[in-house]
Amino acid sequence: MSPSDRDAAGPLALARAHRRVLWLALALVALLGVANSVISPLFEPPDELQHYQYVHHLVAERALPVQASDGPRSQAHQPPLYYALGALLVAPLDDPATPPVSNPFWGYEAGQPGNDNKRQWLPREQDAWPWRGTARAVHLLRLGSVAMLLGATWAMAQVGRAVWPRHPLRVAAMLGVGALNPMYLYIGGAVTNDALMALWGALLLYLALRARQRHWSWPLTLGIGALWGLALLTKISALALAPIWALALVSSARCLRSRRLLLTRGAAVGALALALCAPWYLRNVALYGEPFGMAINLAVWGARSPQQLGLARLWADARFAFTNFWGRFGYGQVPMPAWFYGLYAALTTLAGLGGLAWLGRGGWRRLSPERRDLWAMLLAGAAGLVLAMVYYLLRSTTGGNGRYLFPAMPAIAALLVAGWGGLIDAAPRSRPSGASGWRYAALTALLAAVAIYTSGRLAHIYAPPPRIALAALAGAQRVEVVYPGLGTLLGYAVPPAGASAGQPLSVTLYWRADADVAADHRLFVQLVAADGARVAGRDTHPGLGNYPTGLWRHGELLADTIPVPLPPEADALAPTGLRLDVGLWDAAGQHLLRTADGQTTVALGRVRLGVREPPPQAGVAAYTLGGLVELQPAPPLPPRAAPGQALTVTLTWRALAAPAGDYAVLLHLLNDADALVAAYDGPPQGGAYPTALWQPGDVVVDEHTLVLPAALPPGRYRLVTGWYRADTLERLPVMAAGQPVEAGLISLGAFAVTP
Repeated sequence: MSPSDRDAAGPLALARAHRRVLWLALALVALLGVANSVISPLFEPPDELQHYQYVHHLVAERALPVQASDGPRSQAHQPPLYYALGALLVAPLDDPATPPVSNPFWGYEAGQPGNDNKRQWLPREQDAWPWRGTARAVHLLRLGSVAMLLGATWAMAQVGRAVWPRHPLRVAAMLGVGALNPMYLYIGGAVTNDALMALWGALLLYLALRARQRHWSWPLTLGIGALWGLALLTKISALALAPIWALALVSSARCLRSRRLLLTRGAAVGALALALCAPWYLRNVALYGEPFGMAINLAVWGARSPQQLGLARLWADARFAFTNFWGRFGYGQVPMPAWFYGLYAALTTLAGLGGLAWLGRGGWRRLSPERRDLWAMLLAGAAGLVLAMVYYLLRSTTGGNGRYLFPAMPAIAALLVAGWGGLIDAAPRSRPSGASGWRYAALTALLAAVAIYTSGRLAHIYAPPPRIALAALAGAQRVEVVYPGLGTLLGYAVPPAGASAGQPLSVTLYWRADADVAADHRLFVQLVAADGARVAGRDTHPGLGNYPTGLWRHGELLADTIPVPLPPEADALAPTGLRLDVGLWDAAGQHLLRTADGQTTVALGRVRLGVREPPPQAGVAAYTLGGLVELQPAPPLPPRAAPGQALTVTLTWRALAAPAGDYAVLLHLLNDADALVAAYDGPPQGGAYPTALWQPGDVVVDEHTLVLPAALPPGRYRLVTGWYRADTLERLPVMAAGQPVEAGLISLGAFAVTP
């Protein structure tokens, strides 16, 4: 658009620069495309299972599949070209078409970044390297998709060179936003016809630009007709590619003032395309009653109801399409962090603002007619696919997928770079020519870095839990829970601060595999209150679905971290201790497995549940015990009691520091001679919240019931309390108003016992 970074070098230097950009882009696309194809677990990319099943059907049955309206979801309504090419690729392989095993906990946090049960299908040993059977066929098909993406990248670079012949850095930025789009690379490493459509779309735009320059020579005309026909044999969305070549043809006919060129070339393109794809669409008419198979598609995959056409729902679909265009993986349940989408939203917004600024400066009026036609073709290429996606979105519940725009990726990428140029090149005329080039280079480097980061993050999301050495258990709570024929739970760990309502608690379980296990057993972790009520819990396969027990191998040690979310209403229980329970279900989730000593649910210990906002200090402390806790003023005792009567005493403790161990509360009833006549000795709250879990600021309401002896003689009695170490029986010293209290006993009051 603006010549701010025009290179003064000669044609040979420019050609070398363009070649360097192309080869670097091809190398990065090959590297990241193959990396994504290896990282992505089998059948996790969108609809990959159905695309693979189509290919396998062609190999096994030597016939096209037929979609039934009451049958399972499939891609049988799709045109066959991609699948036929795939069938040729994998036909020599021995593929038993082993069906995947579904993960019942898939999509646990579908809208959140992270690695919690993001797999729709459980991993299996036969899926791992060295690939064999079905895994080998799928990965070979994925490599075929990578090859298609490389072809699309080459064509994209040629489009960029046609748009900016003297600005290789702009072409590099275009490839950075287009070929290095993380979702584009992800789809290019999957079994999907979107990869082939990306190739056809890029090649068609490239040939249309060449045809416009060479006034539609017959070889180019036939090439465009063949490409469009092949695209129509790949996906029906190829209809939206027609404006690209149509505008190029109209532009050439207008330039040459030749209606004959318009009619003959247009008829040739249409006739050749129709000759290639007509048998498929006639078959659709015979099978489904209409050429595009849209009705059967909607019947199987879901038609959008009028209630789903509200503005709120459409806005949500539009946002999903935006994230899906740049990088939302799996079936959409594997998003990237918020900054990822913020970056691309900012870049898209800046491109729009730059385009408006360029228009405001009269940039369109200054273009030559040829350049106007070129940009009109790019706009038409992008707009055609956008309108097709919007149409499908309004018809189908699965329509909000930004990846449907990938056939127009060269046009979209060029428009975005042109928009950024509207800002980058809006500089004083005194700036040297080419001074903005580094900005395009920096932008390209940023986009490449994000693409590399995305591949690394996908590897992390699907990674199994870490293998560990025994030394890693030094800081864990050690246990030994044996599941015969499976493994041993050696220990566990929770954060020192414990749990908080409304937040997940990370529970790490340390396992040793004692055998090679065939079944995928299920794991549960739960937090239980003192009354036995289940406060929170999780059911999952080990490794959060990434490493089920069917993959465990004898002798390996694993550190498996499971987040257990606590509901906000759990705050009403705090502060307290929750019992941490674990156990295993069989693969079907119907029967609990028993440990070697016959347990089905294993209580590991107690976990602190703290309050989210500690309450203010409740009044002035009456007593301080050993600098650890203080006793708030207690309710007065009744003036009289009868033998056998139950007295309820409520003590309110406030932690001043974190106790180093377990302490017990004494509650002693003494007669006039200070002889013990009744007592309670035990942990606060009966052990529901052990003092070892307390943290500074905790306010613990400790209620006890003391039953007076039935034969208690009349007289005057007093009730005292205090704390002592549970292991040493050492009593904590007590201070009141800065003075020590004798024997460390706090008097709670006196009362008379009458018959």
